Amino acid sequence: MRNNYVIASFGVWVLMTVNLLAQEYPIPVLDTEGRYGYKQGVEWVVRPQYEFAGFFSEDLAVVKKDGKCGYINQYGETIVPLRFDEAGRFSEGLAGVRLKGKVGFIDNKGNLKLPFRYDDYSVFSEGLAAVKQYGKWGYISYDGKVAVPFKYENARAFCDGLAMVKNGEGKQVYIDRKGREYETKEEFVYPFSDYAKIYVERKVEAWQKKGKYEKTADWQKRVTDATRESMVSELTREAEKMYISELGQKAILQQSIKGYDPDNEVFLVQDLRFGDMLVSVPVAEARTFETSFYSMNRDVVYFVDNDALAIAELKFTAPSGKSYMYSNSASLDYFVANVDYRFAPIEIDTTALMHMQKGYQNIKRSAVAVKSDVDVDIPSGWGVNNNTFAVIIANEAYRHEDNVAYARSDGESFRNYCMKTLAIPEEHIHFCSDATLNEIRMEVNWLRDVGNAFGDKAKVIVYYSGHGVPDEAGNETYLLPVDGLGKDVETGYKLSNLYKQLGELPVKSVSVFLDACFSGAKKDGEMLVAARGVVRSRQTSSVPLSGKVMVFSASKADETAMTYDKKGHGLFTYFLLQKLKQTKGNVTMKELVEYVTSSVTKESVVAVRKQQTPQFSCSPDMNLEWEKIRLFR
Repeated sequence: MRNNYVIASFGVWVLMTVNLLAQEYPIPVLDTEGRYGYKQGVEWVVRPQYEFAGFFSEDLAVVKKDGKCGYINQYGETIVPLRFDEAGRFSEGLAGVRLKGKVGFIDNKGNLKLPFRYDDYSVFSEGLAAVKQYGKWGYISYDGKVAVPFKYENARAFCDGLAMVKNGEGKQVYIDRKGREYETKEEFVYPFSDYAKIYVERKVEAWQKKGKYEKTADWQKRVTDATRESMVSELTREAEKMYISELGQKAILQQSIKGYDPDNEVFLVQDLRFGDMLVSVPVAEARTFETSFYSMNRDVVYFVDNDALAIAELKFTAPSGKSYMYSNSASLDYFVANVDYRFAPIEIDTTALMHMQKGYQNIKRSAVAVKSDVDVDIPSGWGVNNNTFAVIIANEAYRHEDNVAYARSDGESFRNYCMKTLAIPEEHIHFCSDATLNEIRMEVNWLRDVGNAFGDKAKVIVYYSGHGVPDEAGNETYLLPVDGLGKDVETGYKLSNLYKQLGELPVKSVSVFLDACFSGAKKDGEMLVAARGVVRSRQTSSVPLSGKVMVFSASKADETAMTYDKKGHGLFTYFLLQKLKQTKGNVTMKELVEYVTSSVTKESVVAVRKQQTPQFSCSPDMNLEWEKIRLFR
């Protein structure tokens, strides 16, 4: 027998289906006098006494008495005192509670883990929770860091790697954990690292808890670094199997023939999701293969490669019974890098995971950013930089152009320094990874609102890492959004417009840092946006500046903004972060410019073997004061 129960929390009705036969916990029941208690079967186990009682979640249930909410266990014992105005269910170890109009998050002991700063929220799901602040929704992680910027009109909890949101244009879309938008669920490819993180984390946290009837000595013997490492390894293999099974069942093959090479007797088959595949077919059978291609039966074996579901083997069987085989390079190993668990860091050995039989093809892998010295032991600044606001745009994964190596790493590291070293409140930082043109416009509009609200008390920081392109005449330079086209500058954000808009802000100062890629030309004369940085014909610093704007860019007009591969950053950004770390943020703009310019100029010649010279410029209004300006004061 299955019954439906409806409960209310934070003004939202939640439908919960409870299997009474398998119910482990007592369920809330309303007595004839309008009070809630809990029953196990037909017996009261917690006498009716509450104005509201919720279902149990992670061993605790919300109850309300005398207008205040708290949590009890299944025996009716108060675990978290009834002191909150509202309280939600526990999910992934945390619960949202409201006090004096603001929402914070507590653990199952009642300890405040995230401060009362939000206006509304949804439960944690897949490591993130949707929260509302200053009229906009965004997503935070367990430690309160902003994972997806506050820019949505509405937002729901994550499920299977996606969350439904209403964007600034009023359109319902899906986003992934990086904030990338999808119009349909089918467009999204669920990364294995995200899937495994959630699965392993939940299982390990449950496993490492001391049992109610477990002796301390037995628990200490059972839960050690060695046994936990073994558990993580085993669970990662389990996650791999489940990931392949779940996503494989949902995968739809959409294939077409792109060509045949008679010399090598190979068909090129393209799948809309899984890419190109080479299928060996003798010349004598090629015509039959092509004519019967769409009527063939397909038997597929999946595995995990490049953090996603991939095809290991695909057997094509023609109506005649003749079969042909596609085989990926089954000997290729895969790994999950930088999985950030809530518990102590765990090294996951994935070498024992699935190995396929050897095939014929090699797979090119993308470079993984290393953990640089500037990414660890980030110093904390003093006080709180309440009047500073930052927009950080890190464009790495372009839809129509080559990706920008380390751009996302650059942006994330700069954000970390803004929060810790420069002590800028997290809600004052808008981090936008892989920003579209409209998203860049939204961030500029937000800075305008900040300027109008805070006036000359505010300081603004703008950081951009990504592609930049000039127009054909070389008279204008554009920042290229991830949905932009290198050949069509109209799809970019004109730099002169950006500087004009920043110059109109009625603020104390605007500091712009550009670690931008540029564009060069192919031999056929077409524009190429490649690697990180190319030659541009107009120096960004030559664009007229007004107001309180200062611009520090990565290179001269005829130079390239290079990567610093051994550090996993752009060369310019690495030394920018290094100076902030050395000085703990207590540095003038003059000191910062001199250090970064000198360091980049020298290292580009020695390590990269190509000249790169950062450039600084400022508006006339800042000529007399820029040298003394500090990012943190």
